[in-house]
Amino acid sequence: MGKVLFISSFIGAEKTGGSIAAHSNLRLCKNLFEEKQVDAYGFAFRKVVPIDGVKYLASYRSAADTFASYLSGYSGGLTKNNFSDLKEIIDDGDYNVVFLDGSLLGGIAKYIKEKSPASLCLVFFHNLERDYFKAMYARKPAYFPVIRSAAKNERLAAESADLVFVFNERDASLIKKIYRRTADEIFPITVEDAWKNSTTEKKQGTVRLLFIGSNFQANIDGIKWFADNVMPQTNAMLTVIGKNMQELRGELDKTNIHVLGTVDDLHPHYEHADAVVAPIFSGSGMKVKTAEALMMGKTVIGTNEAWEGYNEAARQTGVVCNTAQEFLNAIEKITDNSCSFNAAARKVYEQFYSPTSQREKIQSVTKRLQREWKFN
Repeated sequence: MGKVLFISSFIGAEKTGGSIAAHSNLRLCKNLFEEKQVDAYGFAFRKVVPIDGVKYLASYRSAADTFASYLSGYSGGLTKNNFSDLKEIIDDGDYNVVFLDGSLLGGIAKYIKEKSPASLCLVFFHNLERDYFKAMYARKPAYFPVIRSAAKNERLAAESADLVFVFNERDASLIKKIYRRTADEIFPITVEDAWKNSTTEKKQGTVRLLFIGSNFQANIDGIKWFADNVMPQTNAMLTVIGKNMQELRGELDKTNIHVLGTVDDLHPHYEHADAVVAPIFSGSGMKVKTAEALMMGKTVIGTNEAWEGYNEAARQTGVVCNTAQEFLNAIEKITDNSCSFNAAARKVYEQFYSPTSQREKIQSVTKRLQREWKFN
């Protein structure tokens, strides 16, 4: 098979949807190719979560560093210095395959195809970063150069990659529309199994709802809408958890909403929840927290966006809601359940979104790579 270089924009970051997706893609890379041949690199931001076998290159240390790098035409963790380091790694490593985890690494993709056209360059699009950055900085004109840099690098990724992988059909359609290229494979998100036991705790009293999401604009908009339009009309209790979400306590403060924000361990909060709510109205890619809730055996009450990329079997274990009244109706029905553990959701996770769920497809794609790229 030869040597494989895996480079990720997201792996090693504190636990976020992007870092969980990166773990999923590193597993995929090791399963598609020979694990012992994979060299994995990530970027060291202000805080790094150590991962066995992953090496880190210095990256942004502050918001100012990030802004400066994007102004200089880099994105996704790349800087002038670590780009130079990666070039040396690529030049000295004699890699047959380079797996780029994230479409912001277009500059590296372009370099690979110029330097070693015979090498396979695979880019996994987590989402459409162009649209993500537009949504993030739409009201901040000073950041327009950042949007341009992200869009430029993503276009380079689409143009330079030999293979493009995505999480869902929607992103495949958008890539086709925007960049005029076809996504080669769709691999839904998978998450490591962190479930500990199947609680059969009987419901008593107040319904306990859980929202999990970091302090990110789509999450902020969604939970504010939910707090204003749904929670005043129900007696249910809502707990809000996520990195830096404690910053919203003043805005979300209601008698039946408890904002915890950053926590070390999500498991006890899942255990005590009767259902997970996901009022997300914008975004792309797949929502990792939906897969995580299925893994924990939880009923998910979420919007079409929260369920984007999940199959019908997954949707049938929860409820699709897009209006306040639909959320209220779903919450009311929770009281009819006998326990807070949703066995059907857990089963769907095991079948479709666990690390072992894609074995057959991985074998099929591996054979295709061996056939088309002459890998032994």
